[in-house]
Amino acid sequence: KKHGNSCKSFYQNGNIFYEGTFNNDKWDEYGVVYKNNMFHDNSNLIIYKGWWKDGKRHGRGHEYWENGQLKYEGLHTLDEMDGLGIFYFNTGIKCYEGIIKKGKKSGLGNEYYENGQLKYKGEYVNSKRHGNGKLFNSDGNLIFDGTWFEDSILTPPSSPVNNNNNDINDNNNINNDINK
Repeated sequence: KKHGNSCKSFYQNGNIFYEGTFNNDKWDEYGVVYKNNMFHDNSNLIIYKGWWKDGKRHGRGHEYWENGQLKYEGLHTLDEMDGLGIFYFNTGIKCYEGIIKKGKKSGLGNEYYENGQLKYKGEYVNSKRHGNGKLFNSDGNLIFDGTWFEDSILTPPSSPVNNNNNDINDNNNINNDINK
């Protein structure tokens, strides 16, 4: 059984798979998991680096896209994203930051467009906008401030918010544009 610091596991082709601490043959404490590099060019693309407990991600960690960009940084509880976390687009731009429970957005959070502009600021339940929240367009202008229910607008805006002086009276139009 593997036990101790600075231990390594390898893919069948000899490339490094895991490097870190083992406890009774399980990943424990801090360690790094690598993608299997089929080109044998000595580049080791990291998939995950962070803290482990009994072979499961537990504590602060970082996950990466296949292009090497950061995908997620935050907390894990027994292999699930759980606590404060930040998700990134594969371009490295932040797409969500906030509370995560059992791998889903839950509680307060901020969602972003791929241009980095704030898209939504508010409450989530099971990764859906649910509760009070503000929706912004990709230019940063507020287009809705109110209550959400399972990703749909529940209450009409108290007054139209639109910098183009167009009335926003139809919640269906707003709901149709939410996921753009």
